[in-house]
Order: sequence, then structure tokens, then C-alpha cells
Amino acid sequence: MSIATNYGHVYSAIQFMQNLNLYFELAHPDAWSDESSPDMENANSTDLGTPLAYKKVDQTLLVYDGGSTTETTDGSNYIIYGGHKWNTSSTSDAYTNDAHYILLEATIPVSAFDDFTFRQIGIRNNVTFASNITTSYALPANVTNTGSLLFYENKTARNYTKDSQTVIKYLIAF
Repeated sequence: MSIATNYGHVYSAIQFMQNLNLYFELAHPDAWSDESSPDMENANSTDLGTPLAYKKVDQTLLVYDGGSTTETTDGSNYIIYGGHKWNTSSTSDAYTNDAHYILLEATIPVSAFDDFTFRQIGIRNNVTFASNITTSYALPANVTNTGSLLFYENKTARNYTKDSQTVIKYLIAF
């Protein structure tokens, strides 16, 4: 079997970045059998546990790993995520920077939903909301087509509270 080259990884990231119809799906309110160790993901999955909310991705960034950091605040040309500084890259510099990662980000505004706990974050494309929904977020009852599940991650419990704005970040390696 052949391997993907570094050029191929960067090329794939650039192509993916052009997808403008991406949505976060927050799901799975029920506890894992061991809450400190989420269940393993399954590449054959097409659906997550009970869906709780959908939010259109606000920003898609082509990034490369700038190394470990103890910083906690994003800068003008980098994002802090997972203990690393992720530098943004233009497509023209992507191959030089080995920028084969995509950082997706979305903000759920205050009071968008009632409080809930979720344990799965999925990335879907081509989600369709009911025609009466004019926001970039919706409850599952207002989703007419869930599109295709492209990526997902099982996590320890996370909370959304209607009292504060919630920022979701998700890193994909190509």
C-alpha cells in the first residue's frame, strides 16, 4: 500500500478547508461506563449518540504546529489549542510550513440553548436546518438533514450553559 507524502497531506488540508458547509454536532448526554475514560471511536460510525445541538462552523483555519506552549491566550497569528501554539498559514505558504492541519472554530452565543452536558463532538457536512431557523445553530428537532459525519471525538463530559458564550475548537490532521 502506498503512503501519503507531506505534500499530499498539505494538499488534502487545503482542499478540505474550502468546504464551507461544516457543522459541529454536540451529542451524547449519557455517562460513559467509565467517565474518566471515554469509549473508543469507531471509524464505521455514521451517527453519534443522542444529538443535543448543531452549530455551523464560524471559522476554518489552515494551521501548522508551532510547538508546545504554556500560553493560554490566542495571538494575532496563532491559536492556542491542546497545549500547542497553532500558527495560521496562507495556502501559498502551506507547503513550506507543512500546514497539514485544519482548526475549526465556532461560538455558541449566550442563551442559544438550555443547559446540557455533552460527551461527543462531531463534524458534519451538508447539515440542513428547517426553513424557519435563521440562526447558525439549532436543536435536533429543527434539523431536517444531518448530512454526513466526517469526524468525531469522544470526550469526558463538557457542559454548555446558557449563561455564557461557548467557543468550540476542533483540530483535524491530514
